[in-house]
Amino acid sequence: MEALRQRNKWFGSIQERQPNYVVWWTDKVTDVSCKEAFKRYDSYILQGPTPFAFDFKSAFDEFGEKILLK
Repeated sequence: MEALRQRNKWFGSIQERQPNYVVWWTDKVTDVSCKEAFKRYDSYILQGPTPFAFDFKSAFDEFGEKILLK
């Protein structure tokens, strides 16, 4: 949550690097770090949404299947 609050410090208004967040499935909260988040964000920017890193518009379930969030 803290990273989302501070995202404007890191991303500013750079439109080509949107969205300014990514999400992914994890088994443990301890698996989440800023380093991991930036790795997944970079993956999203290079490859688009995948089960490794995605946004809410192009979501995947925990099995890697595309899902539609309403």
